[in-house]
Amino acid sequence: MDLSSLDLEKLASEGVRVELNHPGTGEVLKDSKGAPLYIVCMGRDSSKWKATHKRLRAKDADKSTTMDAVDDLLISIMSECTVDWSAEMELEGKKLACSKENAAKVYKQFGWISEQVLTKVTDRAAYFLDHSAS
Repeated sequence: MDLSSLDLEKLASEGVRVELNHPGTGEVLKDSKGAPLYIVCMGRDSSKWKATHKRLRAKDADKSTTMDAVDDLLISIMSECTVDWSAEMELEGKKLACSKENAAKVYKQFGWISEQVLTKVTDRAAYFLDHSAS
């Protein structure tokens, strides 16, 4: 077997598409055209995720590790690794461009979204499933 076919860093760097589910019903959220709302985020094995984690941990090395600090760290990493999302993503009635700042705002304000993204991008099987679908 050629181990290069299992290059997790490469697959994770391509990003994983996460379709957002309603936090109460589990139904896929849809935009006005009926397309699923989604976020594309690089996975934990991507070089970007690893470098961001290392940089942020070094910056806060002298601080105690609380659950809030861990949550903030994960939100910061996911925000930097978010590469795309639905064109019709809105917040308070306004279209929301995909940016690091807007991703951080969404992940902080809507914990259920950050949980869904984190669950998928830390699941290595998702890299293969997402890659095979394209």
